[in-house]
Amino acid sequence: MQKGLLPQVKTKLKQLQSDAGKYEMHEIALQALQIEAAIYAREQYKSITTKDLDHWYANTVFLTQKIDAESFSKYSISKAQKIQVSAGGKSASSAAAVKEILNETRTIKQTALTQKAKMDLLQTEALYHFMDQDTPRAFTINENFISLMESQHHLIEFAPQRYFSALNNYLIDCFVLKKEKELRSGLDKMRSLKSDRAFKKTSNLEPNIFRITYQVELNYLIAAGQFSKALQILPLVKEGLSMYQDKIPLHHHMNMEYLLAYILFGVGRYDEASTQLDKLQQHSRSETAVLIDDVASIMQIICHFEMRNYSIIDSLVKSCKRKLSERKKSMPSDLEFDVLNGILSFSIKEPDLKDWRKLWDKLCKDSKGQKPQSPHNDYFDLFNYVYAKSLNKTYEAVWNEPKH
Repeated sequence: MQKGLLPQVKTKLKQLQSDAGKYEMHEIALQALQIEAAIYAREQYKSITTKDLDHWYANTVFLTQKIDAESFSKYSISKAQKIQVSAGGKSASSAAAVKEILNETRTIKQTALTQKAKMDLLQTEALYHFMDQDTPRAFTINENFISLMESQHHLIEFAPQRYFSALNNYLIDCFVLKKEKELRSGLDKMRSLKSDRAFKKTSNLEPNIFRITYQVELNYLIAAGQFSKALQILPLVKEGLSMYQDKIPLHHHMNMEYLLAYILFGVGRYDEASTQLDKLQQHSRSETAVLIDDVASIMQIICHFEMRNYSIIDSLVKSCKRKLSERKKSMPSDLEFDVLNGILSFSIKEPDLKDWRKLWDKLCKDSKGQKPQSPHNDYFDLFNYVYAKSLNKTYEAVWNEPKH
């Protein structure tokens, strides 16, 4: 333009407008229209008609509407995310506020919705269903979001972190809903991102892929009672923890260390489980790791009992009970203290099957015939251990049996 090379400008401008339209880069397309207007003026409007000017103005209005829709959708997802962060996660009252935001977004004309605007609105809707604890609908929205980005790979190239975040949420939905086929597919997708050029500049990509995928996979296998299957990937997890130990947040590191101990416990390798639990004691304590610290103490007692280290059971039980009694947020039930007391008595006089059955019956009676529950059951099912002992079976073998 500055050199007066208008034919060359028109050629480059045509390609620029084509690419801007293809990738929905409307701000750039709007700037291109301003260059067009400058060309018209430079040529003293000899090469255009009034109809051309009408078309130019219509395009300007069209792009302005698209940009306005994108701005509003970005404004909406930002407000929703601010509410979610303030609420600290799931919250019925906060979910209602996000729903109001969703209702406002319906005023956007569908014809003005760009792919970026659709992505923002899908994320807002997924966030609402997450906060409203409607996992099936959150799963569907996240699945649609991922499909949208995958159908136009340039969206992933322009916003790799959004795809990564949606895939992370999708994996969690699959875990909660026990969708194993979808979970396996999602794990493969996330692990393949290491070789996707769109993620080449993503910070801490490999450590985050390792942490997210193996945490979900181990938790899924444990929740299904598949401890032996989980044992097969244990070496890979240990290798990854060693490789990325400085790039994984402490509470996530502790969680994965604990999952390894739980797997070893679940297959009856108590000596190795105890050693793994000892490693957890080396980490500093934090509120996020309170439950892990609590259940690790309980599991350590069971490990030493199974290894017949009876001489230290008394001190371990006293220390554990003192620690648990100090907790307010994760206060154990009285039934857990009953089990600890039972383990203590069994360390003095080795029990037979009748003793375990008597302890199990007491737990069931005290919980009114239902399976005993505690705040720790999602981390370590102490009562499943007692039930297994009462039947002379392994912890893993009775995992899915109805308990009464």
